[in-house]
Amino acid sequence: MANTLLVRLVWLWPCLPWLFGWGQAAMQRWQGDAAATWAGQYWRLFSASWVHLNPQHALLNSASLLLVCWLCPQGRRPGLWPLAVLPALLMPLLEPGPFAGASGVAYAWAMWLLLGWRGGLWRWLAIVLLVGKVAWQSAQGSLLAGHPVAHDAHWLGLMLALLLHLGVAARRRQA
Repeated sequence: MANTLLVRLVWLWPCLPWLFGWGQAAMQRWQGDAAATWAGQYWRLFSASWVHLNPQHALLNSASLLLVCWLCPQGRRPGLWPLAVLPALLMPLLEPGPFAGASGVAYAWAMWLLLGWRGGLWRWLAIVLLVGKVAWQSAQGSLLAGHPVAHDAHWLGLMLALLLHLGVAARRRQA
């Protein structure tokens, strides 16, 4: 029952960018910032993934999260929960800040989806393309709405999905 509820509630994650908002005021209140977090503003560990630079940024992230939710088989959806939270929790260790947006979560979800495919060669091709896209964007040093993209969040998302996948696979082998 609880697992079924979690599977259904996973659809709420893509809606969070519309709750936290975007723009300068929202960024000041919710963005990831290691110094502010260590100074006691612990809500930033959760909110950093859900506040965005502008409506286009929020729409892009929400659309990618909704697409993965839709494509993700129901049996893999519980894995989306830890991947929705962990990138923002761990980003202050990699990036002092400020940072915002759900792209780290989106890359984690996409990798989780691809690692669960049974597509053989197509699965590995899609994974190589996803990792290649992140590598190419990282090498370009891209900007979004005039702000540097936190590429570490993208890499973190990919790595967290891989670690979760390996952990689940090891647990299944033991059972």
